[in-house]
Amino acid sequence: MHVMFVDESGDVGAVRSPTRHFVLSAVVVDHVGWAEVGDELRSMRARLCAVFGLAEGAEIHASEFLGGSPLHLGLDLRRRYLCVLQILRTLRHLRGARFARVAVDKAEAEGGVLDLAWGELLHEVSWDLGPGPPTGCPSRGLLVVCDHHAALPYRPSGPVLARMHAGAPLLDHPFGRDSRDNLMLQVADLLAYLTRQSIEPGVHFRRSRSRALVRESERLFAQPCRVIAA
Repeated sequence: MHVMFVDESGDVGAVRSPTRHFVLSAVVVDHVGWAEVGDELRSMRARLCAVFGLAEGAEIHASEFLGGSPLHLGLDLRRRYLCVLQILRTLRHLRGARFARVAVDKAEAEGGVLDLAWGELLHEVSWDLGPGPPTGCPSRGLLVVCDHHAALPYRPSGPVLARMHAGAPLLDHPFGRDSRDNLMLQVADLLAYLTRQSIEPGVHFRRSRSRALVRESERLFAQPCRVIAA
């Protein structure tokens, strides 16, 4: 069995929205390597606490953590950037986890943005399921966990739900958890946010230091994010 943790960046609204793109990002682990990946992430948070003073239980919500606030969670912007850089480098060397993402251009999209994003994400992930590091889980079964806010498809349309089940047998409907209580959801949120910044950079991400985080994030993916318009 594989577990996919999903979070979003941006919103699904097309009218008076501050963002043009909606992004879903996923962290995929198999049931055998799940515990090892979790241990690595917890060890990483312990290092961030020891080196930078980031409390181990503090939620890293990317839009706030990388925003322009001079002080957030007791850290200045420079230390927050260094924390994220360490997170990304840890992910790059993390065995047993795979990463996926999809972006929708809301100005060009036809139909429901959320349904379109979920359909494409499941399509991208489903072909890659199967034996993988470190142990090689042979099952294609997929359990989906997502942030219980905008990322959760409460009522996906019939065709989208059919597509979700066709490529990767879903173990029940995707269910939500609060990202405050789940490190993998926080990672998915960070990757979704940095992906959106690679497509439509905000004011703070037009600076060289911020762009370095985007470049480091892109190294986790085999190719640039595909932007879906229809």
